[in-house]
Amino acid sequence: WEEFVGFLEDSPLNKAKKEWIPTSQIGLGIVYLASDEAQWVTGTDLVIDGGQTAQ
Repeated sequence: WEEFVGFLEDSPLNKAKKEWIPTSQIGLGIVYLASDEAQWVTGTDLVIDGGQTAQ
């Protein structure tokens, strides 16, 4: 378990980006939700925050 927790703490996926999120990236999330590929996506939050909530 300790190894797993250490992996999560050191993982680059657990680190926030140090830059502002381009509005185009937020737009891509909106386009996805409006597309046919997201037809089964309901009742969820799509967080586009560059990893801020992962900290």
